[in-house]
Amino acid sequence: MPITKPADNAAAYTWTQPIRDAIGQVNESRAIYLADPPDASGLSAVVADGSTNDRAAIQAAIDYVDTTWGSGYVIGPAGSTMKCNSGITLPTNGKVQLRDCILDCTSMTGSGFAITVNDTDFAPLYNVKLTGPAKNSTVKGLSVSGTGQRFERVEIRYFGVDLDMTFNDTYINTFVQCALGESDLVVRQDLATGITNSGEKTVFRDCAFFNSGKIFHVTNNNGGLFVDGCSLDYSAEMGYLSTTHAWFTNCHVESTFVATPNGWLFEPAFEARVNFTACNFIMGSTGGEGLRYIIRPNTGPSVNGKGRVLWSNCAAYFVDTSSTGQQRFSDELVWIDPSTSAKTFESPFVSNWGPISAEPGRYQGDTQAQATITVSTGFSSGAQNGQVTVTAPASVPGGTYLPVRIKF
Repeated sequence: MPITKPADNAAAYTWTQPIRDAIGQVNESRAIYLADPPDASGLSAVVADGSTNDRAAIQAAIDYVDTTWGSGYVIGPAGSTMKCNSGITLPTNGKVQLRDCILDCTSMTGSGFAITVNDTDFAPLYNVKLTGPAKNSTVKGLSVSGTGQRFERVEIRYFGVDLDMTFNDTYINTFVQCALGESDLVVRQDLATGITNSGEKTVFRDCAFFNSGKIFHVTNNNGGLFVDGCSLDYSAEMGYLSTTHAWFTNCHVESTFVATPNGWLFEPAFEARVNFTACNFIMGSTGGEGLRYIIRPNTGPSVNGKGRVLWSNCAAYFVDTSSTGQQRFSDELVWIDPSTSAKTFESPFVSNWGPISAEPGRYQGDTQAQATITVSTGFSSGAQNGQVTVTAPASVPGGTYLPVRIKF
């Protein structure tokens, strides 16, 4: 990851790589530098002292680019903080890019957004940092509507909602190398009342999500959430996913929380399909809870419907009921000694969404001897997620190990 993470578990993220253009070289003939706008524009320069409200100067520069040139760039003073006490709006389909800006929105009040964007096939924000009033604030960070947009190196923190995409005709948007966290909810994309045609193919690539109440709240009809190469760290709930398809690939998921607000890190419901491929889960606790609450098991069509989870080439480090650290992989080969009659082990990949497929090994001298598998079902009553008991057939001699590959 091109970020540095301090020792105190994601207390802050700081980008360290050099800035590069998101949509090619800046066309200087259509660029307004906020610290030094051209005299002919009649624009005022921002103060950028971190305390003077620069919102009016920033909005005026955005409007000037839109009305004068029809497209262009508004560029902030590198490394300087601009105070914004109310929200900024980029023109609808205006092709105006705001870049290299550090915006302090800590004095904002109400329920509005720090930045509102509605464009098509464009990169409206590049290298922009937003800081809000508080994690439990009613103020929200970034409002995104429109299609085919790319957001790169955007950092948002300390808002009630960091990123809200609950709008009509909002899909195929991509977020790259963004850092989002320290909020009640990081990403919201709902099929709320009156919202249609929203959510298809939202992509997060090489992003960090951290220190929040919930990372994803996505309910869009088979919309498609793609999360690749991202880090999901130290948040009470990683995601509520309903009536959608989600793919998590090459991701790192880490948390020490076990008493989550809804009891589970991921909660797929109402026909949601969630796919984890080549992901690494790290959870531990001094109480030995481990990955007990990683995925909420849906037991039937009532309440939460029937969400489904698929695992492939995933690994997990967790702490079992005896406070012993373990490493488990999906598709793991388990060796059973029949002399113990059965073996029960903890695996974070077990839940009760449906049958577990198995490829039981055969004892070399007895082609009929195969292991049988049973899965505990007492998840809601406190059983670990999940206990797997493998029982060897009586016909296998004691002292012989029987291989069983369990696919979760």
